[in-house]
Amino acid sequence: MNWLRPSALMRPLSEDMNVNEVKPSIDVATKMAEALQVSLDYLVGFADDELDHSLTQKIIDIQKLNDEDKSAILKTIDALLRDAKARKAYAQ
Repeated sequence: MNWLRPSALMRPLSEDMNVNEVKPSIDVATKMAEALQVSLDYLVGFADDELDHSLTQKIIDIQKLNDEDKSAILKTIDALLRDAKARKAYAQ
């Protein structure tokens, strides 16, 4: 099975699907994505960027908070991102 090779797992499954080499079920694809800690979108080539699993989990945790706590955390993140982007821009 070519899709079990590590090099095959690093390219989108959609490449193999296009040549009818393999068509894993959604259950199998989901398990593969979980094992590789990537999204299904990334696994099949619909997303260009791989999302960090720990960051994704933090976003899910934030979504579960009450509105006041969520707002405070997002404002803090926005401020930190703004500062980091400014430092990067001025460093160039």
